Amino acid sequence: MSLEVHLDWRGQTCLVGRLHAAERGASVSFDYASAFRHPLMDETLQLLGR
Repeated sequence: MSLEVHLDWRGQTCLVGRLHAAERGASVSFDYASAFRHPLMDETLQLLGR
């Protein structure tokens, strides 16, 4: 199963990414959309040293 995650930011809806769940078990993964860029992302990447 795969779910699209959207964010409503200042009146605009943008695709953040896709959440993929395993067919069996509790494992999940998240893939950010290549076009997604949120202001907090830059701060988070700086804190992580990337």
